[in-house]
Amino acid sequence: MPQAAPHWIALAHLLDPVQLQKLYRFTNNGETAWQIGEGDLRMFGFAKTTIERFTDERNKAQLETYSARLNDTGITAVTITDPSYPAPLQQLFDAPIVLFYRGTLPAEKELALAVVGTRRFSSTGKNVTIQFVRALAKSNLTIVSGLARGIDGLAHEATLEMKGRAVAVLGSSVADKDIYPWKHRNLAKRIAEQNGLVISEYPPGVGPARHHFPARNRIIAGLTLGTLVIEAPKHSGALITARQALEYNREVMAVPGPIFEASSEGTNELIKLGARVITSVSDIIEALNLEEDNSLPQPSAAPVYLSPTEETVLAVLSRQPVHIDALAEQLPLSATDLLATLSLLEMKDAVRDIGGKQFVRL
Repeated sequence: MPQAAPHWIALAHLLDPVQLQKLYRFTNNGETAWQIGEGDLRMFGFAKTTIERFTDERNKAQLETYSARLNDTGITAVTITDPSYPAPLQQLFDAPIVLFYRGTLPAEKELALAVVGTRRFSSTGKNVTIQFVRALAKSNLTIVSGLARGIDGLAHEATLEMKGRAVAVLGSSVADKDIYPWKHRNLAKRIAEQNGLVISEYPPGVGPARHHFPARNRIIAGLTLGTLVIEAPKHSGALITARQALEYNREVMAVPGPIFEASSEGTNELIKLGARVITSVSDIIEALNLEEDNSLPQPSAAPVYLSPTEETVLAVLSRQPVHIDALAEQLPLSATDLLATLSLLEMKDAVRDIGGKQFVRL
């Protein structure tokens, strides 16, 4: 754990996630943030009541108290400064500063899909969820959802049934007493125990709240290559996840449904707006640029007409995703030239941008 981590963990207990992001942007240092004065907080735009509550709580508690509380509950925290922080989230402009979790954090190159939908599913929605998720989990694709009733719960259960890796992102803390809905507390426990992950940006003691769930949905979208909406009415929270996925340059997919069914209004509208139509597992594999065995496409032979610069860039790419920052470190090119070269290679079908500023060789 980095030296600054205890400060951010403590701050996450005293400020809400949005306030914590604001403080991180202004200070970028845990110790500085912990010691910040009231004048600086006012200058940064914090409300008077927030400042008074924050300084009062900070003065009453010892820094180490908060980490000790986590140890007592069996919950672990990871901060945005930690190398083990999930890489897909780290790229986001609104990345959580601290994540609290039970289970196992994502591997460096873990491939994940968000599966979301309505709480009141139809028999068709249930069958589609179970069949699709079973096949995807069997192919070693991590399935991410929100532990809610309905499609979320079905997706988690189907993943565990295939001994796949499930990730549940919560709108409450991951402590047993805070998990919502109550009926899924045992499900959360099984996910964490079976090589999965139960994760949240809320510290122990924070229960569910209406405004937590849209914020939760951005984490679901950010952790994954894409979001699959299986069944959703017009105002479903699943559509928020889809919008976040689009904002983060992730793939958005939807299963079409009957035009007179309210439970399909949201998914059908997504398709009208450009979401990928999904009617089979193969459609998902294709949309995510995967192969049936869940590996990325093998590199093809280099196109005939490549400039020396294009050949140099292509040589450092492979079928595994590479972030543009990693490419920049390996290549003697300016950021502008690298982006231009990658664009040319995309036009020549030599590479593909898979989202999140990550590229693969075709």
